[in-house]
Amino acid sequence: MTFSGSFAPAELPTMPTPRARGMVLLWNPQAELRDFLAVIEGDPGLTAGVLRAANSAHSAPVEPVATARNAIVRIGLEAARGITVAALTRAEFERLEESGLEADRFWRWLLAVGVLTESFATHDGRPPEELQAAFTVGLLHQVGRLSYASRSPERYEQVIELVRAGHPPLEAERQVFGADSAELNAQIATDWSLPSPLGDAIVTPQGETPTPLATLLEEARTVARALGFDDGFALDLLLDEPSELAADHPRAATIEALGGRDGVRERVNWFRHATEPRPAAS
Repeated sequence: MTFSGSFAPAELPTMPTPRARGMVLLWNPQAELRDFLAVIEGDPGLTAGVLRAANSAHSAPVEPVATARNAIVRIGLEAARGITVAALTRAEFERLEESGLEADRFWRWLLAVGVLTESFATHDGRPPEELQAAFTVGLLHQVGRLSYASRSPERYEQVIELVRAGHPPLEAERQVFGADSAELNAQIATDWSLPSPLGDAIVTPQGETPTPLATLLEEARTVARALGFDDGFALDLLLDEPSELAADHPRAATIEALGGRDGVRERVNWFRHATEPRPAAS
């Protein structure tokens, strides 16, 4: 898909080279502990993030963890992958608060969809390459919206006003930017050289059958909404209250294994705490 909207190519998110190299490495399913250490130990923010995660109550450490190596060993490579990708993504998209989106709610939404997509893929026994991409698929499934809102927050405020007036979000984005965030997803997937199945899951060209991971992503979005997460448009008065997940829902057992609604929220808060930007020391 070729992006042809009014959002100039120069405004597309372009990761600094070290960060981009780190992301590419972390999308590699063969990445080992030494590869993670090469990325994490070279960035004080990432080191602090994995240490916060390893020393959190959720991780229940017997003794405080003081090194990135020990932190990764404690939380596991896949959790470290998730934290690192989430932290790098969060650092890439700033100024969301200026756009009218409720940034913290939106960030929690992306983390929740990532946690659920990964859980569903694990439960379904998806192939390793899909399992290792599942969390990132959830995290990046609205990367186009992240880009619009962070690169042009003043214009995105117009989108928010249109949505509050009753326009669907994608339609509102097309009115303001000339193309919606789903189209922008496709351009970013190309520019970032997102590997399959990651890129294929967040971009489904019109008329094509969604990939299995894309189908799990859509399920995760639906369940996240039922669990009370939302994507930051602050439309509480326009949307129905989230419904409880029915006992016979196909994913009820998976959610129960995660600890129910509270367990999912605890996992989301764990990632949020680990990836929350910290003010620079004065």
